[in-house]
Amino acid sequence: FSGAARDIKLLDNTASALDITEASNSYMSFTTSNGTEKITTSKATVGTIYDNGSSPGASIAFDFANGNNQKVTLSANFALAEPTNQVAGQSGSIFFIQPGGANYSISSIHADWLWPGGTDGVLTATNGAVDRLDYIILADNSVHAVMSKAMAA
Repeated sequence: FSGAARDIKLLDNTASALDITEASNSYMSFTTSNGTEKITTSKATVGTIYDNGSSPGASIAFDFANGNNQKVTLSANFALAEPTNQVAGQSGSIFFIQPGGANYSISSIHADWLWPGGTDGVLTATNGAVDRLDYIILADNSVHAVMSKAMAA
C-alpha cells in the first residue's frame, strides 16, 4: 500500500483474526477463541527504545504507551512517579544513564513500583553508569521491578 493509511484485517471462520489497524492505532493484534492457536515468529521481534531525553526535574512518570523499552539521561535527583498507561502483561526495560561528572539518585518511589523483598530502586552513584530496571505489569497499579546495576556505559 502507499498513500493514505490503510487497515489490514485477515479473518477466518473460526473466530480468529489478525488486525493491523492505523485509524484506531491498534497496529497489531491477534484474537482467537481457540486456546491452541499461537503467534510464532521465525526471526527476531524488535521494539525501539523510546528516549525520554534528560530527566524532567523533580519527578519522572514513565508513559508505557511510548514503548516497552525506554531510557532517560539523568540531569537531577528525581522521584520515580506513578507510570501512566499501565497494561497488564506489558514488560520491558528502562535504562537510567548517569552523565559524566554527576551522581543522581531516586529520591522517592511511587507505591505502584514493587520490588523483590520490598526495597530497591537505588541507582549506581558512578559517573557514566547505566542501570537497567526490568519490569512486568501484573495489574493496574502493580508494576513488578528488578534493577540490574552498573551495566557498561
